[in-house]
Amino acid sequence: MLQAELTETTTEDKVRRLVSFFTSTPYEDIGLDFDLTSGIDKADPDYFFTMMTDAINMHFGVAAEQDQVSESKTVQDLVDIINSNNV
Repeated sequence: MLQAELTETTTEDKVRRLVSFFTSTPYEDIGLDFDLTSGIDKADPDYFFTMMTDAINMHFGVAAEQDQVSESKTVQDLVDIINSNNV
């Protein structure tokens, strides 16, 4: 399902798109420095981090723990989780 939705070509842009999906924030307003703490106010934080963890695990094939993902403060932190586990 995510394959069809995530048409972006870079990990960074795919993560930005996912954050947009799960927070209802326009994609254009989400940069790598997007503050997840304030940005997820539009969404339930538990829902957001559960969905992001599942997406990272399934779409990117990374074994990320929800605790690790929920400690992320920015989109770049999420990208770093993916990149550090895709070595």
